[in-house]
Amino acid sequence: MTEAARRRLEGAPDDIEEGTGKIRLRRDGKPWRGRRRRNSQDVKRDQLVEEVMRESRLEIYDEPEADATNDDQAADDRIAEQFRKEFMDAISSRRHRTGHATTAKAAKGAKVDDRPRGPKLGGSRSARAAMRELQEKAAKK
Repeated sequence: MTEAARRRLEGAPDDIEEGTGKIRLRRDGKPWRGRRRRNSQDVKRDQLVEEVMRESRLEIYDEPEADATNDDQAADDRIAEQFRKEFMDAISSRRHRTGHATTAKAAKGAKVDDRPRGPKLGGSRSARAAMRELQEKAAKK
């Protein structure tokens, strides 16, 4: 234990100047900056803001349930599980919706468009239309 540490434990005033005036540098050569810590004024201000926000709260958004935070699961795990559930629900509803849409069109006897849906590979619109007409005539024969 150093002499200064022993004096601090005993509560004696420090008569030796601890700071040497040397500036600590980071790896890139710039001066090291200490972390900005929250003091009691910051905490009081935050409490006041929270109180005002609670009083003037608009009930637009659903608040998370308080019992979910007391779970033994980590917050990341909880969020991941919630995302997984919502994602799987969205996929199943999308599959359900698209499955009914295609069968409904086929059941109604709607005209199925056989035109190519890919990218336009060049040529003018009239040239593509002429080629499509030739293909349709060839398909009818």
